Amino acid sequence: MNTYRRILTFVFPHWKHLIVAIVCSLLYSGLHGASVYLSIPLLDTLFQQEDSPAKAITQNHVTKNSESLIPDWISEMV
Repeated sequence: MNTYRRILTFVFPHWKHLIVAIVCSLLYSGLHGASVYLSIPLLDTLFQQEDSPAKAITQNHVTKNSESLIPDWISEMV
């Protein structure tokens, strides 16, 4: 316990800086958590699979030509 009291005697002259550092650390951790929380809707918007035009085109192509996929594929290559 004496060791901690000796350490506190060295910290006491710098208590204002210590308080500012603790407040800034709490502010940083709160804002960092908020940025992670707020990036989730952005990622949902970027990687949304329901309304993508490429998916709609491939679905229409598959349902429209479901019986003749290979001949169409070969004719598109040529």
